[in-house]
Amino acid sequence: MSASAQRVVVALSGGVDSAVAAYRLRELGYRVVGAFMRPWWPGDDADASGSRECTASADYIMAQRVAEHLRLEDLRLIDLTREYWQSVFVPHILEAYSRGETPSPDLVCNRRIKFGVFRRAVDGLGDYVATGHHARLVHGHLCRAHDDLKDQTYFLAATPAAAFHRVLFPVGDMPDKEAVRALARRIGLPNAERRSTRGICFIGNRKSIASFLNDYVLAGGDYAAVDVDTGRRVGQLSPYWTVGQRARLSGMSRPYYVCDKDPIARLMHVCAGREHPRLRCRGYEVEAFDLWSSRHDAERACGVADASSDRYWYRAWHRHHLTPCTVTCIGAPEAAMRPRLHIRSVGPAPATAPGQAIVLYRQHVCVGGGTVVKMVRDEQSEENSVQVLRSS
Repeated sequence: MSASAQRVVVALSGGVDSAVAAYRLRELGYRVVGAFMRPWWPGDDADASGSRECTASADYIMAQRVAEHLRLEDLRLIDLTREYWQSVFVPHILEAYSRGETPSPDLVCNRRIKFGVFRRAVDGLGDYVATGHHARLVHGHLCRAHDDLKDQTYFLAATPAAAFHRVLFPVGDMPDKEAVRALARRIGLPNAERRSTRGICFIGNRKSIASFLNDYVLAGGDYAAVDVDTGRRVGQLSPYWTVGQRARLSGMSRPYYVCDKDPIARLMHVCAGREHPRLRCRGYEVEAFDLWSSRHDAERACGVADASSDRYWYRAWHRHHLTPCTVTCIGAPEAAMRPRLHIRSVGPAPATAPGQAIVLYRQHVCVGGGTVVKMVRDEQSEENSVQVLRSS
């Protein structure tokens, strides 16, 4: 079947990446239909200045302008408010913060919303689904984008491999983000200069994420901040502070950082200086994503040697530099739970809070990873690990 006879549904977010993705597909001869996801629209949540630039309504208006500029066949509004609330916001954001964890909502959004319910909602509208993610699919494998600085495979690592069937990432092979913007300017896209958004997935930017979460989470007040070296209480911090984050403590002569968090005792252990050894660990115990599990099962079925303990590279956050590591499958505590992996860094690893994602790579291929259950600080004893039990 020729491209001209095939239809692609492009998830238009209002941003420049998805707009350029739609343009590139149209230029290849595909029939392009736009679709805008509406999973969060709480009264538009304008900030104190009255700005609506980062709200869902402003994004939808921009998506409409892009669709009109590119003369797309249609722009569908896909309302996923209920699904987002029930599948992402409550179980993976509110409950995680209530447990004292630091969730990775963007990974959950991609798995459950963009490549889950949204994909199923638009399946009958086209032959393919495309997004503006900076990533590549090569022979069915999720691969890093050409622009490593903008690579977004970290956010896709929790999505099952089967969900990428008949998916296109049209900007993943572009040299860098400036090339995307240059093309957008050349074709006169209305969002060519629009800034990339940051913030909780689909909720956008807020002046204070803590104040936003306080509207929904019964956090129980601030945590006591305790100097990890002296045991002295040095102030108090919002319960939404996380490991590695600079602690804003008044009256301190040196900058302090959160190095451990005890949600049961409501304590934040803080350390002086960015190079403090408590901001490092030896590795992580994680609960494996589906992408890792399917790959590992396939390797075992094919008799690949050392499938359970091998050399990989990992990222502890989106722009964290790729770091070599070894990965060992240590089984699941219960049959119904996901496999557990022990990820040991070659060299010091950054302290990372339970709930965050560690994403694994083998060369340019993203092979999954998992959600941090605990940091491993001492290779001889896991009793010294900082641990927060997670519900599955």
